Amino acid sequence: MIRCVFCKKPKCVDACPENAIIQQDDGYVYIDAKICDGCGNCIAACPFDAIQMTKEGKSVKCDLCLDYETPVCVSQCPTDALLLIEKDA
Repeated sequence: MIRCVFCKKPKCVDACPENAIIQQDDGYVYIDAKICDGCGNCIAACPFDAIQMTKEGKSVKCDLCLDYETPVCVSQCPTDALLLIEKDA
């Protein structure tokens, strides 16, 4: 999966008719799977091809594991090759 770049003005947010894609005040963008109806508009709108469709028919993208202190890919990398670097606002 390609990592989302968290655009300042994400086209995927505007493309979602169900408002299932949310951009937080800090810039992080996530998809609420409970609201997503699987229309695929966000997939077509994303210029980075960072959104995919699940087997269940829901859009999914990297959200930096917002439910965790550190993204799982970073914390579980066996070679410590991944880092989470905060970008300046």
